[in-house]
Amino acid sequence: PHKMELEKHYLKEALQTLANPQSDSHHQILDALFERPTPHHVEVTFDTDVAAKAHSIGDAVAAFDRKKPKQTLTLSESLAKALDGLGGAQHWGKFHSVAMSDSAMAAATSSLLRARGASKSVMKGGKDSEAFRGAAQRTATALAMSAAASAATTGTEDGLHGADPHVVESVCTSLTSIFQSHGAVHLRSPLLRPRLHRTNLNSTQTTSIGGPAEVMNKRGTVLLLPEDLTASFARSVSRGGRATSHMKRYDIDKVFHKSLAGGHPRESLEASFDIVFQDPNAKGEFLEAETVMVLCQAMTLMTLQTGRKIEGLPWSVPSPLWFLRLTHTRLSDAILDVCGVPQKEMVRRACLHILTCCSACPPLGAILSKRGKKQAKTRQTSQKNRCDKKACRAFVQSDLDRLLEYAMKRQELPRDAANRLRNFLSHGCLPLPANFDEALDALQEASRKLRLRDAAEGKGDTRRSKRFDDVTRGIRSLKQLSIAMRSLGIIPLLESSKNSQMYFDDNADMRLRQPAFILIDLGLRQRRKHINGQLLFQAIMLPDDYFDLYFQYKIENIDTIVASGGCGVKVAEGGRYDDLVRKFRPPGNFGSAQFDQYTAAPIPMCVGIRFFVGKFVERLYLEANLYRNTALASGLDVLRKSLSHPISSTHTVRCIVAGVEGMDAASFGDRAAVAAYLWASGIAAEYMPQSGVMMSLLQQSSSDSNKPNALDWTLDQLCGVCAILKIPFVVIVQPHLLRDKGSVRIRPVLSDSSGVSFQSSGSEDFVALAELPGVLNDKLVSMTFHDNNCPQREQNSQGIGIERQATPGSSLSTRDVHSVPKTNIDCIHVDTYQFYGLDKNADIHKSIRKIMKTVTQKAESYVHEVSGGSNVTCISSDLPFLVLREFGTCIMTKSAKDTFGASVDIIDKYPQHKKILKTLSLALDNLIRHQGIPDNSFKSRGANDGSNRQLSTLNVFMYSIPDDRYDLISLGGGKPKTNSTGSGDG
Repeated sequence: PHKMELEKHYLKEALQTLANPQSDSHHQILDALFERPTPHHVEVTFDTDVAAKAHSIGDAVAAFDRKKPKQTLTLSESLAKALDGLGGAQHWGKFHSVAMSDSAMAAATSSLLRARGASKSVMKGGKDSEAFRGAAQRTATALAMSAAASAATTGTEDGLHGADPHVVESVCTSLTSIFQSHGAVHLRSPLLRPRLHRTNLNSTQTTSIGGPAEVMNKRGTVLLLPEDLTASFARSVSRGGRATSHMKRYDIDKVFHKSLAGGHPRESLEASFDIVFQDPNAKGEFLEAETVMVLCQAMTLMTLQTGRKIEGLPWSVPSPLWFLRLTHTRLSDAILDVCGVPQKEMVRRACLHILTCCSACPPLGAILSKRGKKQAKTRQTSQKNRCDKKACRAFVQSDLDRLLEYAMKRQELPRDAANRLRNFLSHGCLPLPANFDEALDALQEASRKLRLRDAAEGKGDTRRSKRFDDVTRGIRSLKQLSIAMRSLGIIPLLESSKNSQMYFDDNADMRLRQPAFILIDLGLRQRRKHINGQLLFQAIMLPDDYFDLYFQYKIENIDTIVASGGCGVKVAEGGRYDDLVRKFRPPGNFGSAQFDQYTAAPIPMCVGIRFFVGKFVERLYLEANLYRNTALASGLDVLRKSLSHPISSTHTVRCIVAGVEGMDAASFGDRAAVAAYLWASGIAAEYMPQSGVMMSLLQQSSSDSNKPNALDWTLDQLCGVCAILKIPFVVIVQPHLLRDKGSVRIRPVLSDSSGVSFQSSGSEDFVALAELPGVLNDKLVSMTFHDNNCPQREQNSQGIGIERQATPGSSLSTRDVHSVPKTNIDCIHVDTYQFYGLDKNADIHKSIRKIMKTVTQKAESYVHEVSGGSNVTCISSDLPFLVLREFGTCIMTKSAKDTFGASVDIIDKYPQHKKILKTLSLALDNLIRHQGIPDNSFKSRGANDGSNRQLSTLNVFMYSIPDDRYDLISLGGGKPKTNSTGSGDG
């Protein structure tokens, strides 16, 4: 009847019938709902929120055109306009676009807009620059096609609409490497969990926009898709008992939120790192500090250029600029309790907002405090610093008065509670100092003064006294966290000193990116309260130019910075969630085999951090756009920077298999056969145009129907795109050569360290198909040793330190690469009375063999850089490096003497090394005879033995064991060398 739709009483009665699993109506109604056919219009229109607003990209393109800011464009017009801005159409002829969805077209247009600088980029490099003419534009269309495919498939704009899958994968791989370095294992929690009982149907969790996505199963149970990676894992830990009481885990997965348009839930990618430890004697602050350290390591992934410093700051801060925003939620609640704030949720929320706006130090205030300490203490400077700090305090004081007045009028905050809160904040907390330890001292002092005031007025009751004790415990917990972070090397740059310089010295290996400062925000609170009761922190990233003109900036509080539209970006969030685990804990005799009495497993300490992967990807794209200046770039880097795309340091595909006409349809089968042979050998290759590797957004319109092309690029054009995308080799398949001789051609296309590309046909090699995998592997390994831009060994250009495998699937590790015998090392060890190593079959003591093996391994990496693959002998001894080098110089310059005579001057100068010097001379003399170089190679210059033949050169490394350094001497080769070739640190 209609009353069921109108009257609440009948609706409640119907819900009770529906919720009773034993009733027939329950099964009938649910079965009818699930068996109801989906209407056709729902099938057609059901989509993501991104697809619903894809048309807005036209407005963005119109706004980009300053001449017509109010022009409204369709998506196809936006794409055409972006192509016109790209330029270079003369390099690819006439094209027509392929039909695609609105979301895909919007992503492609955005990608082309970012690459608009490609039309002005020119690579300087003679004839090679001619070969790359138009390559940047072609690469831009390939990246646009990749963006279109990504947007159409994922249906999300997490971080960036149509983000390159290679960039996303690189970020995830780097985060995984960091998590695994801490001993974490990959464990994924169940997808669904039942919705908890709602005690307050008017709470913000039920009415807020973007809450957790809900589904219902056939039993009528409402289930939640994970809105973060913490809640489902906390439930698993709670129900696992002792099995989940000691663990470190990580996960990278999608999370879901309600759709704003009523369609598919909104998705985003998160990475989570969690520590669970159950030990009453353990110090939980070290677990919290470890998660902060993971955060500092992850922040190194947020920059494209390593070593770049932030300008406009009174102290050295490397990019990216970020700070740590933290609180102790129980401490904040205790402060509100001692101030007499009611427990009403609306009033509490208003007071927390006041604490955020007034007690948390603005970033500008942190800079002013450091600026006063670092600048010269002149009279004018001191006056300006006082004025700046006074203005900052006045700004916060005016905010406090305004917000308290509003809370009393609109949020029913009692006047007595407002006065107590004002009094508490006025004692050094308006705002709190930027220094973490000083801020904690200020909180402790404010609490002490308020407690003394209550005692003087006779208001010190037992309940309020317990709340003051809670304040003290919360401050003590944060102080312990500060000590633990410092012991792990986490020191804010604002508090840098000579004692902490080791953690952020310019010459150090920067594996951590320290926060600029740590700010206490007492009003920080999670809306869903998954992390509640103890520590809660967030990583807030600011633009690198935020403080360039800080004296002209309007002072902004933390709430304004992190709000929607603010300049601050929250990239990570973490803290303790012991209370969440306790909330999920089943009652009764859980965790025990005794069913006749009540038992309970203890709640472990649980701390974790969640990274918003989309924010990392968005930052990389932003940096590629902001720092695309090609003035200092050379070679192919000019073209790469013009694309404003964070091109990965290496492509997963190592080789493109093409025909003489490029990727034409005629050679499709032959290319597939060659690629299959490479796949079977563990080499990543591609033979067809596809968006994951390279495929043009456009297709050429050709009237010649007998010449169908799968990719409208010639072979040379394809090689140019490969060089920009860092795909090192192109295998060229000619049907007659493959059929008659079983051979293919290999063309290297990756640029060397000077920026010159080896893509001309003159550098091609003819290789039998059976030998192709081995040749490619050798070339990739050779690039590892001799090419500074080698993808296998270079650090990721985005700051992402990933050392990729040489050939995906071949399990070629760094250790395997170094074991490839490119240079033969023969070690001769010189002892006080004897030398070893010339006779391979001689019986050598185990300790001597160990020394020789260690010396050989240490010399190997240094030899590769000098010898280029020739045979080199290394002589090691206990002589100091300076004595050893002087001896080598004497051997090469004292041409009138033999090896024994050459050591006389050195023995006279260093008589304490007489015995070992004589043995060293004997070793050299035997080595010369063993290698077949006659003694007359050491005759004086101009001496002639009647023969004009050029004697061979003998390169010898002289290694000093005490100093761990090397010297290289060259003997023979016609004329003796007059000076040492070089030395280096071992």
